[in-house]
Amino acid sequence: MTEKNVSRAAGLLGLVCAGLAASADVVTNDYFGDITSPTTLRGVTNIIAKCAPVNISADLTLDDRTFLRLRGESANSPAWVNLAPTANPVTLTVQGNSGFFTAYRNSMDGANANNEWGKTGIDDPRGSGKETEPTYYRVRMGVVDGAPGSTGPARIVLKTNPKFGYNAFSGFWARFLDIETSVAPDPETGMIDFLEIPASVVADISQIQNKSTLYPARILFRGGTLLRNNATANGAPLSPVSGATLVLEGVDGADIRLKSQFQWACFTGRKGGTVRIVGRHVYLAQSGSTPEGVAGANHKPWNLDTDDHVVWEHTGNLLFSENVWLRTTSDDLLPHGPATGILSLGYNSGITEAAAASGVSIPYCCLDLSGTRQYVNGVTSTGAEAWRRGVVTNTHATATGTLVLGADDVDGTLNAKCTARVAVEKVGAGRLTVRAATGEALDVQAGSVNFSEACAFTNVTAAAGTALDGAVTVTGAFTATGATPPRALGLNLALAAGATVSVNAATPFVVYTLTVGGAAVPSGTYTAAEADWLAAGTVTVLWRAGNAVTDVAWTGAGATDAAAEAANWARPVD
Repeated sequence: MTEKNVSRAAGLLGLVCAGLAASADVVTNDYFGDITSPTTLRGVTNIIAKCAPVNISADLTLDDRTFLRLRGESANSPAWVNLAPTANPVTLTVQGNSGFFTAYRNSMDGANANNEWGKTGIDDPRGSGKETEPTYYRVRMGVVDGAPGSTGPARIVLKTNPKFGYNAFSGFWARFLDIETSVAPDPETGMIDFLEIPASVVADISQIQNKSTLYPARILFRGGTLLRNNATANGAPLSPVSGATLVLEGVDGADIRLKSQFQWACFTGRKGGTVRIVGRHVYLAQSGSTPEGVAGANHKPWNLDTDDHVVWEHTGNLLFSENVWLRTTSDDLLPHGPATGILSLGYNSGITEAAAASGVSIPYCCLDLSGTRQYVNGVTSTGAEAWRRGVVTNTHATATGTLVLGADDVDGTLNAKCTARVAVEKVGAGRLTVRAATGEALDVQAGSVNFSEACAFTNVTAAAGTALDGAVTVTGAFTATGATPPRALGLNLALAAGATVSVNAATPFVVYTLTVGGAAVPSGTYTAAEADWLAAGTVTVLWRAGNAVTDVAWTGAGATDAAAEAANWARPVD
């Protein structure tokens, strides 16, 4: 391997690639030469190359704080970085706090500490006015119109993020990355394993397009993040063409992490291909917390549609963090079933309660049903406080959005705020735990439901054969449907003033305790003629609220039946 050891010294790019050292810290205004033999660049603080095609047909390693930036020129843009344009296999390795940068970027002035030149502490050496010149490079694996599998396997291996000055940014930065049909697969996996992202490392790519319909292209997540850093409306990083597959796989127990740095995003580019997600947990992160109607609004949805062709094969949870607003625009798009986990709605820890209360920032993550019907195993919130609790909402102008839990008889949890025109359905034989959840409508069609931690719904419907326990507040109507009422011997039902109960069965609906408008209803059996809170049917209240038997543990103590009974039962409180 040829090593270009340019420790704090570098000349023109042609000289660097020829293996010679010169005396400048920054290499600029020259063309980056082709890489035809294994090459390592070390200690080249900044390389700024003119826009011209670059062919990398042998391994290239950036090491020891080497920062390679290929810039654009309007006369020559776009230009391509061609990885593996020949039959030789090629690996681009970025390590030692180095960076490979080809994406569009402005504000390159060193006075701006929020961009990469500010982080290096070096002004753009090309002079005044150059710092806003955009880059029009694209990265391509293989060659256009080449025979399938005719070029070598190509891989980008990231090992660290560059750390110039006070901060760090992505180890690989590209506006476009195309995988041509000519790229050969890894002989051991049969896939085009084109990108590895280790822990704490970011690959910033606005669009990845797999054009190979013969071999799946795979990103190996080893704890790192794939970032989309492009403000274009409805841009998407995952764009396999029709008939092609892009695989996102967490390896060795690592999670899959995706982030949209700007607001608008589609899950994929909807070019007809399939995205397979394989591994353990999947993390989605999205910046932008300022809602519409506030100056600087940047809280926009991340859209998921049936045309995205996403196949969920992960075994863990789908976790939202920061300010994710995921909007579904077709039915049945989310992961569910016994082979996968739940949805977890996180929050932005940087937003204060005061900012959230004033309406200038949204602190929580959000699932937007947008008039669709979605199946999930469960929805939980990581925010303990009510103002940070995750939200299930529906922004569709007319259609109701429906959240279905318990399909395939799985157990689940609902711990979220459900807004107007969100209907929650419980199906399947499993048990649903509803914890600190609020909403407009809950329809229990099968299985059992346990309510805990101040649950409240406008309307609750429970079918025959279902079971309810715990404590829930109903502000509208509680309806027990079917020829037999649901089992609710452990249910503490609280009706708001004006709320009603309707029982369709001929036999009584039995609850443990009942309050109406905060007042306890005495134990007994009530008919619609006797109670203004009972719209139809018969209800039996086992205990007056406040006088109910307390929960005790069975100890088995006592030499006689009477002694055992005295030891194991608590008396009602008068």
